[in-house]
Amino acid sequence: MHFSTHDRDSGSIMVKFTRDQRQELILQIVGQEKIANQSELIEKMRRQGVETNQATVSRDLSDLQLGKSGGYYRIPEKKPESSRFQPSVRLLTAGDHMIVLRTPPGQASFVAAMLDDAAMSEIAGTIAGDDTIFIACASLGDQKKVIRYIKRNF
Repeated sequence: MHFSTHDRDSGSIMVKFTRDQRQELILQIVGQEKIANQSELIEKMRRQGVETNQATVSRDLSDLQLGKSGGYYRIPEKKPESSRFQPSVRLLTAGDHMIVLRTPPGQASFVAAMLDDAAMSEIAGTIAGDDTIFIACASLGDQKKVIRYIKRNF
């Protein structure tokens, strides 16, 4: 189900899509074009008459498990069968306060976002690249708790 609104600035008709319709459009756009950021994706969607915002697109990208590779959003090889991150991650420690988490290419941002969403007080912060995440912990004890969490959930 969707409904239309009139955009006074552009004079065009904007359509609100359902979540599934919106996500299907995102997959279509990302599959056909190089999209480097959410603003670019939102603009492409607006050009097709779809009204959306950054928060909604961010949730959609997370739901679809779209990650960046080479600076652009990519569609995962396989759609996950559950909410759990399917491809295995490799875990290394770096001293008593750092964890290095290796993911498949293009998935580090998605996994880091999941860790950030967990809002664990043991995690001081995360930095994600294309396939590597650095996780800073306040202490060795915190590092061990985070490692247990990662092993249980990923």
